[in-house]
Amino acid sequence: MINLLFFLTFMHSNHEKQVRQLAFAAHLDPIKLCLVKCASIAAGFLAMALFVIILGMVFLAALFRFYGFGGFILPVILTILPCLLFFLGAGLLLGGIHANILYVLMILALSLGFLQNSLSLPVFFDLYGSEFFSAHPLTLPAGADGEPAFSLPLSFIFGRVFFSGTGVLMCLIGVKKYF
Repeated sequence: MINLLFFLTFMHSNHEKQVRQLAFAAHLDPIKLCLVKCASIAAGFLAMALFVIILGMVFLAALFRFYGFGGFILPVILTILPCLLFFLGAGLLLGGIHANILYVLMILALSLGFLQNSLSLPVFFDLYGSEFFSAHPLTLPAGADGEPAFSLPLSFIFGRVFFSGTGVLMCLIGVKKYF
């Protein structure tokens, strides 16, 4: 999330504001320009996240001879996309107010990552999913192979929808404030 917010600092820098004036003078649609920049930032973030995920897969394959990664797709999507949308929206919205607020948001994102397990937040407010993915499997009964079957409570799904919807709403407001 911090890398995503660093990417957003480029959109709100003084140099970018000068370039933005030239781009708008060239009859470029400002909304399309902002959406292309947001899409490139999201693609860069997803590429970095994919690299870390692949590195984890190589680790599991090399050390434990584990190759059944299909069960990881849903948890990865439910973890990364709501965080991406929420922080992209918050960064666009708050960066439009003042660029330095993005650095405060980076500190909050980092602090939330470290403090989330110790805060014992409800599953609904578990933005990164760390508390959920560490505590929830311990409450499930073990299957025939000794592993619990993967299931998601409705409160976790509603939390993902809430963070995604809030992020999209903040993105829409942030795009309008961009120009």
